[in-house]
Amino acid sequence: MKLVYVLDDCQEQHLIIESILKKIGCTIVSFTTVNDFVSALKSSAPDLCLIDNDLGNQQKIEGALISQVIKKSARYKCKVAIISGYRSLDFMKECYKSAIDDYFTKPIDKPLFLEKVSYLLGLKEAVRPLPIRAANNDTQLILSHELKLLKISEEEIEVLSSLSVVQGTEIVMSQKSILEKIIEKYQTTFKVARCTSSKNKLDYHLFLKPIVDHTKEVDFARDVRRLIMELKYKYEKSQQPT
Repeated sequence: MKLVYVLDDCQEQHLIIESILKKIGCTIVSFTTVNDFVSALKSSAPDLCLIDNDLGNQQKIEGALISQVIKKSARYKCKVAIISGYRSLDFMKECYKSAIDDYFTKPIDKPLFLEKVSYLLGLKEAVRPLPIRAANNDTQLILSHELKLLKISEEEIEVLSSLSVVQGTEIVMSQKSILEKIIEKYQTTFKVARCTSSKNKLDYHLFLKPIVDHTKEVDFARDVRRLIMELKYKYEKSQQPT
């Protein structure tokens, strides 16, 4: 049976995590203060530590700093994951640089949380280890995720995503979208050119460039211009009085 330590100053969060992890037979030990958590860590070694980043003003320390200490110490061999309501891409990158094993955002996505914790504990193979983190080698991940089209130009497509995705990641675009008229001529794969945080800090803007099948005589910029003209014509026609 796997042992999981949970450090969070919110009792309701403890109840949520316990209800999820009991489904895979984990033993959960909950802590609301840093002192109690550190004392327990010295006496027994858990398989996984789930640490809330915002521990409140009383604790005077962020969970990310505690995670860094655990991962840098040769004494502790457990997996460590951060739980936070903070979705800043830069902050997530800094956490991963500290060698944490995963990062969960609040409110917790229960199915995804269960799946990823199962992977961290070695109970199953990973199928959706997201948010995506940098890998030393090419890694193929399977995830069905909705992207909202924001803007299309002759060079790239801008979409809105609730997940951050690292630059260079290849995304297979579904044809069930406004793009279906043109992407059928291409490989339906797009590469992430860059990823930026939205103004509300809750979502991300992905800028995608098409991976063109050069065996076909196609012109992405030309086809996009044609699509925009068609859409503009349909819109103007819809506004005309009948």
